[in-house]
Amino acid sequence: TALLINPMLNVRGQKKLSFLFPANLSTTMDYYADMGRIASFLNHIEIEESLGENIYRMKYQSIEIAAYTITIFGDIMLNVDRKANLISIETNSTFQPVEASNTLNTTTAQGVFNSQSVFHDAGEQTKIDFSLVLQANLRRPSAMRFMPKRIVNKITQGITNGRIQEISTGFIENSINAFAEWQAQQPA
Repeated sequence: TALLINPMLNVRGQKKLSFLFPANLSTTMDYYADMGRIASFLNHIEIEESLGENIYRMKYQSIEIAAYTITIFGDIMLNVDRKANLISIETNSTFQPVEASNTLNTTTAQGVFNSQSVFHDAGEQTKIDFSLVLQANLRRPSAMRFMPKRIVNKITQGITNGRIQEISTGFIENSINAFAEWQAQQPA
């Protein structure tokens, strides 16, 4: 049996949720149309750098099983379409991707972050259909090299599902909780 020195970790997560936001449609779209604000609501994800107008390199990072640091970079473009009541975060492939690397307890690679929010007028509130996708192929940290692939895949998928749930629900809760302060700072 051949030993695979660097078999891949296949991270694939997707979540769709709907929620009511406590503002009318126009105010809600204004609130979510700022990438800096959006990023501040995401657990484990931050803006690494701005690459141009509405183009950003995002970084997902988490420590898993109290031992392995997983880092995924994704280049994205923020699109705000007020006519379609849609804000999307889509992959932008025009920049040099981050080089994949791994050490004993870390792994880093370029991946994909996509998100879409569709806004629906609900009077004094706005219904938002929110979806999030995170995916990447990462080299295994060297300390995992002797673990059977099926066990690694099962652990990876379980962690990914949990993290996507945490990011999605955290985004909703954090954005709703921060709204009153933002609203109080807006001109009358």
